Amino acid sequence: GCRVVDNTIERSLHGIYLLESHGATVAGNTIHGNEALVEARRGNGIHLFNANGNRIESNVIRASRDGIYFSFASHNEVTGNDVARVRYGLHYMYSDDNRFTRNRFTRNAAGAAIMFSKRIVLRDNLFADHVGYRAYGILLQTSTRITAERNRIEGNLVGVFLDNSMHNLFRENAI
Repeated sequence: GCRVVDNTIERSLHGIYLLESHGATVAGNTIHGNEALVEARRGNGIHLFNANGNRIESNVIRASRDGIYFSFASHNEVTGNDVARVRYGLHYMYSDDNRFTRNRFTRNAAGAAIMFSKRIVLRDNLFADHVGYRAYGILLQTSTRITAERNRIEGNLVGVFLDNSMHNLFRENAI
């Protein structure tokens, strides 16, 4: 139930790390990674590990390795965040039942890489201007029952990439 609200975090390894934190609110923060480090040596803007039932809202993330990283983190609400100039705007593994609404993922290596997860909702987000050899708007790897509705997926090398992903619904997206 902690609150991390309205902070400016600069040149950090990980901006905000929720480790086994439940019911937290992370909102209105500006996180800027350490650009002196190569991308692979930077930490994540917001990192959730075994952290459930949290609200991640209206944060601005730049120059980290991954913007928002989920691992074994379920039942979270992620709304109104702006993530740019990172590797993966949203990097996601083994996390179920999360909702992403009205977020902006732009000018990253990839917008969203969702792997080994199920029952995710992506609604009213922007995934734009991801170019380069690994540039996807949305990548689903071994993920099931994903719902993607009313998203704008534009200016990416590949708009949507599905690998071993089944029973997913894409409806009313502009690709």
